[in-house]
Amino acid sequence: MNDLQWLIIDEMHSLVPTKRGTHLALTMALLDTLIANPVQRLGISATMEPLEEVAKFLVPVKADDRDTEGGNPIPKFDDEESSTVHIAKVSGARELDLDIILPHPKFSEGFPLKKLLDHNVDIIKDLVEAHTTTLVFANTRPDDRNHHSETFVYSV
Repeated sequence: MNDLQWLIIDEMHSLVPTKRGTHLALTMALLDTLIANPVQRLGISATMEPLEEVAKFLVPVKADDRDTEGGNPIPKFDDEESSTVHIAKVSGARELDLDIILPHPKFSEGFPLKKLLDHNVDIIKDLVEAHTTTLVFANTRPDDRNHHSETFVYSV
């Protein structure tokens, strides 16, 4: 774990104002005490606002970085003596090459699911290899399909 360099947190907008986000913040604080070198934290979301508030969530706070009244953290931005935060706001239209691959309903009954999913894995693998950046969203329900997600990762 001492080789850890980056901690990437996706869907930041859904974590910051929640109990799960509080748990994550505590876990990140514990991580800071367990490893020798600081980890760069990267927060990602398409819908984060206000960015400054969300950025505060990522800043490790030391005991001497708290206010005297309520003990609230006071993250320091772009300060040499503390963690530095850089906010990158990327907006504007982007050209997308979008493919949506779903099992076709007509194959749902009587068609072996493994055969259908194996075929989709092959298609997704070809798309990943043909592009420089690819996002793949997969169902995470605990059923037979989890085996296929492992197969996909192994195949790619």
